[in-house]
Amino acid sequence: MTYSYSVVNPAGYHDVSKVKQKSPLPAAACGLVAGGAIGAFAGYKKNSVIDKHGIKDSFVKKVEEKLIGETGENAKNIYNQRQNIIKTIDKVKSPEDLRALFNANKDAAKDMCGRFKQTPEEYLKTVTTDNIKQTREYVKNWFVAEHNNRFQAVKNQIQFCWDKETKKLIKSNSVKENVYDAIIKTQKSLRKTSVIKFGVIAAAVGAALGFITGKITG
Repeated sequence: MTYSYSVVNPAGYHDVSKVKQKSPLPAAACGLVAGGAIGAFAGYKKNSVIDKHGIKDSFVKKVEEKLIGETGENAKNIYNQRQNIIKTIDKVKSPEDLRALFNANKDAAKDMCGRFKQTPEEYLKTVTTDNIKQTREYVKNWFVAEHNNRFQAVKNQIQFCWDKETKKLIKSNSVKENVYDAIIKTQKSLRKTSVIKFGVIAAAVGAALGFITGKITG
């Protein structure tokens, strides 16, 4: 007996090889847009000024840097030199080391010694091998205290502008116009950065989830 096979599909048979698959790209695009929008909103609402402990130190630092930058190049140089002395003073082991440190940070050294009505040269004459350790600690503590005092002063100014009721920054009569402007500009800058950061991350996640969902449902 001879059997013959028909090339025609039996009734009701559906050739899956010929079914057009749905592209996951539209779903990924929707996820990208939606995720970006949600992330941007979250970034906008993120409070860069205050947390449960009070005014954020990171915000104070940004405001302080902005104020110093607007004061002028000389103030900026002194600020950077002060920070450099704080970072490197522990390496000072001799009067010669301290002299080299002062020479590398002349403006900051002059500022400190001027508070004692001395020049850096006059101050260095009092430094010996026997008292270098005590001198090093004194110089370090002086610059750290100066830094902390300036930092706290800026923090107090921000605190004056923070309204606990509305949880917003407002103009205060206790704060100078240029300081208030620096505070507001810093907040706007950090908010913009936060919007971009959160938006990009959420957009990437949304696009990935959209692509996977589209792949599964497709």
